[in-house]
Amino acid sequence: MLQELRVKNYALLDQVSVIFEHGFTALTGETGAGKSLLVNALGLLLGEKSNTQFIRHGSEEAEVIGVVRLGDHPMVRALLSDLDIDVGDDCLELRRVVRVKGNSSIYANGARITREQLQEISALLFDMHGQHEHQSLYNQENQRLLLDRVAKIQEDVQLFSQQFTLLRTKKEQLKLMREQAETDLADRIYREKAYEEIGELKPSQEEKDELLARANQLENRERIQQTLQRFHAMMRGNSGLILGLKEARHLLKHLEDSESRELEKRLEGAILEVEDVSDSFSLLQDTLMGSPDELDRVQAKLMEYQRLEKKYGSGHLAGLLKYYQDIEIELGEQNNAEHLQVELESEIEALEQELRQKTLVITQQRESSARYLEEEMEKLLGEVSLPHARLVVSVAPRKNRAGDRVIGSTGADEVAFLFSANAGEPLKPLKEVASGGESSRILLILKSVLASQEEVDCLIFDEIDTGIGGEVAVQVAKHMRRLAQKKQVICITHLASIAAAAQSQLKIEKEVVDDHTRTNIHTMTHEQRVEEIARMLSGNTGDHALEHARSLLNSHDG
Repeated sequence: MLQELRVKNYALLDQVSVIFEHGFTALTGETGAGKSLLVNALGLLLGEKSNTQFIRHGSEEAEVIGVVRLGDHPMVRALLSDLDIDVGDDCLELRRVVRVKGNSSIYANGARITREQLQEISALLFDMHGQHEHQSLYNQENQRLLLDRVAKIQEDVQLFSQQFTLLRTKKEQLKLMREQAETDLADRIYREKAYEEIGELKPSQEEKDELLARANQLENRERIQQTLQRFHAMMRGNSGLILGLKEARHLLKHLEDSESRELEKRLEGAILEVEDVSDSFSLLQDTLMGSPDELDRVQAKLMEYQRLEKKYGSGHLAGLLKYYQDIEIELGEQNNAEHLQVELESEIEALEQELRQKTLVITQQRESSARYLEEEMEKLLGEVSLPHARLVVSVAPRKNRAGDRVIGSTGADEVAFLFSANAGEPLKPLKEVASGGESSRILLILKSVLASQEEVDCLIFDEIDTGIGGEVAVQVAKHMRRLAQKKQVICITHLASIAAAAQSQLKIEKEVVDDHTRTNIHTMTHEQRVEEIARMLSGNTGDHALEHARSLLNSHDG
């Protein structure tokens, strides 16, 4: 529970310290006394954005401190433990400093924390009902949020929303990939054809050089033929080299000296060598002359080189080879992109399946909690002077304009609060039939249902009594008194009926000290309460008003 609130240099709140009791505390004061300032100061402890305009004139900084007794708060203690914040004495001091220069500091038991961490802590400690919050109940998204709080699936829905966003991102990526693939299709077909065309040639500088040399040989076959014929005549002709060597060897055989024998052997070797050269040259002749159609084939391949060089390589083999290498890389990248696209399609399919399964669970939890909420609301509507009213929580399939069921960022459901204030009247959307006073009371008992489920033990209401009065106000006051048996209830009110139901009452009023206006807050005695409630009833403290005020207070003493 909130034990103490200290405010310093916050607008007209010069230096204020307020002690809160357990149970039901009412804060009252005339219009303009500064009740809204106190609400704003409390808002800072809940993690709302700071505003340097609220720093008291002449001061460098404003400070708001809230002292909270934790009691049995396992979730808060676990969170504080995660943040390395010590709570050994069972108390938590939340401190917020707002400076003129714009920088703000936040502390929890002296440890520096962020505004997001403060919001996380305060959400487990306080539930504050803003002055116009009942109007938010008309919004279907807020109705869905309330139902999810009852179902305790906020974290599940938040995770679902994150996965849904991821799914949309992946689908957008897939769309872009498909569009890019479609845009690149013509270019890809062209490149694949080029790659296949060049690949069939298998071009290389070495092969081209060989083809050019071979073409040159084949184009000069007549000259080569003449050269070969002369060579053959010199080697094998009637007066050729081989025959001459054989005749010389024959002559040496008629000489019988050893030196002649040696020369004969050498001639025999020479004859064998020359014959081998002649035979090799015959093979060379076949190679050099080639087949009759070889020149056509060589020239055809050189023409293919020339054609592809002109088409893809700017007329050069080097350009053709580079182009072939480049498109090989690009086609590889495109193949990789196709693989990534297949993977992405698989991821999307798996994520869609997972989300479909989760929507079934979320819908089931919402439907179950909707029935629970309806039952609890039915029990409480009579307590706030709505005995014949009905509230139905509709959980229907979410549909698109075509009427098809769809999944959205919060699941597959459309949540709507349907209301009927009187017996026999049809149920209609809350925003169409509920008055401001009725919606305020509905929100009050909704908060009561939530409070019974959650660890939050401090409920703060800023003029929950908007649009009500008379007997309705009396019934609302009794409900808040009953609520305060289990929770700490702090209520800023302008209705005497509600103030009288409180177990303690704080007076908010302006005063002028040394020509400076400031707002002061003090706890009232019983007699001070009588006078304040009399003022709230009739605007004066006459005997009749005082008697009426005492009667109101005494009606709650039992």
